[in-house]
Parts: sequence; C-alpha cells; structure tokens
Amino acid sequence: MKFEKMLRIVVRRIIGIRLYHYIGTKIKFYKKPGLKKMIIKNRDFKDVHKGKRCFILGNGPSLQNVDFSLLEKEYTITVNMLPRDSRFPKLKTNYHVWADENFFMLHKDRPEDMAVLEIMKQVNTKGNKPVVFYKVSAKNMIKQFGLDKLINIHYYEEGCWNKWTSKNNIRFDEPVPYFSTVIHYCICLAVYMGFKEIYLLGCDCTGIINSIEGWINLDNSSMQNLQYGYEVNENDKKISQRSHMKCNIRDEFIGWAGLLDDYEKLSDYCKERGTKLLNATHPTILQSIERVSLEDIL
Repeated sequence: MKFEKMLRIVVRRIIGIRLYHYIGTKIKFYKKPGLKKMIIKNRDFKDVHKGKRCFILGNGPSLQNVDFSLLEKEYTITVNMLPRDSRFPKLKTNYHVWADENFFMLHKDRPEDMAVLEIMKQVNTKGNKPVVFYKVSAKNMIKQFGLDKLINIHYYEEGCWNKWTSKNNIRFDEPVPYFSTVIHYCICLAVYMGFKEIYLLGCDCTGIINSIEGWINLDNSSMQNLQYGYEVNENDKKISQRSHMKCNIRDEFIGWAGLLDDYEKLSDYCKERGTKLLNATHPTILQSIERVSLEDIL
C-alpha cells in the first residue's frame, strides 16, 4: 500500500496535476461506466447563470440575524440541514447540496436518522422544488428510502485530484477535489454555473466549537452549546456525538487548518476567473474572503 502511494506521488510529479487528473478521470470512468452516466448530466448546469449573482447559505448561527424573505428573488444555494429552519420556505432556494458522509448512512432503527430523512424531504417547499446535489456515495441510501422519487436529484463525485491549484478547472461533469466542508463544493458549483458574484452567508467558521463540545460530552448526552442557524434538538446532539466518536482530535484540528487553507485557495480560484467571492456573514472568523455588509448588497 505504501509503495502504491509513493508511486502515485512520483507519477503525479512527473506528469503534472492537470494530466494526472485527466488520466485518473478516464480510468475511473472506465472502471465504473455507470458513474460517467450519472455525473455527465451536470453539463446542463455549465454557465447556466452566466453573469448573475448568488448567495450560498451555510448553517452558522449568524443566519439567525438574516431576513430570509429578502433573498426570495435571489439565486440561492443552501446546504445540509438548513430545511430544519422554519424560515427555509421563504428562500425558495434554487439549489441544495449535501456533502457530509454521516448523513448518507441512515438506519431505520435510529430515530435521529429518520429525523434527518424527513429533513431531506423538506427541501421541497410549497411551489418550489430545487435541484439537490448528493455525492455518488449517497446513491444506495437514496434508493433505499425512495428519495429519488420525491426530489430532483443530481450526483457529483470526488477523486482524481490531489494538490489542485487556482489554475485548474473544477468541473461537475468530472470528479471534483475532496473538500472538508460543503461550502467549498458550493463555491466550485457556483463558479461552474457561471455566477460572477458569489456571496457567503452563515459561514461563521465556528464549527470547531461544536467539535470541542462533542469531544467533551462523548459520554454525556447533555450537549448544550451546539451552534447552528436553526434550533438544535436532541436528535442533532446524538448525530453530533456519533460523528465525534469516529474522530481523532488531532486529525480534526489539522482538518480545520486545511479547511481555512482551501477557503484561501478558492478565493484565488475565483479571482483567476474574474468572479467575485465575498463574505457577507456577520459575525465570522473567516479572514481570507473579503467581507461585505449584507445591507449594502440588498
């Protein structure tokens, strides 16, 4: 296994990132012919909103200060559990993205998992049925619970990348890089769709607080301080604790450093393409994305 890893590193250095991705994608599609058929449909979204602006909404607690009705006529991309928010229908969101693998392993005998399933269904609201992007790894879960019959689902895949740079094109009809937060995928998707102004909301980057709370309370169900844009219930606490039982604390801190690095790289990625990436979140600890006031934008 170590030899194979070293061989991949050597090959990548010799042929370069772009060619490594190209060859890796061809091999991946050859080994999994059905995969190409699944994600090639994403070509329909290439430059579909060219020159427009959009808002990407995370799940940070700062969203509690945002009037969702102001975004009703804007293009919006929402993520993960935001349909839990009672104000969600006001958004009439255009796109919704799921990325966390913990949400793709649902069991009928766990009430907290069935609660997540219901939230997935709630992405459809009265008079609005957004396009919902799931990783390919969620396909079995989606088929098991019949979500594909209820929701307008498209798939995306990861892989065939390692050290991508701002000069590399990230396409959703091919494997994309692995990212540690769903917002990164959303930024790449927005660029792929041709948006020229991308505004971040609810991207507080304070999720490390939830991680610490989870580690402290692994043997105690009284997790009090989880911070999200919606009201946290007991099911949320169970899911958070379960995910932290699988985590190595040191690795997670390294992951958070990588998360912030990727924000900086994505800022450069947008600049390379003449796209404005701006952070309208308030408050936020994210420093690498230029900050703007939501009041000034709307």
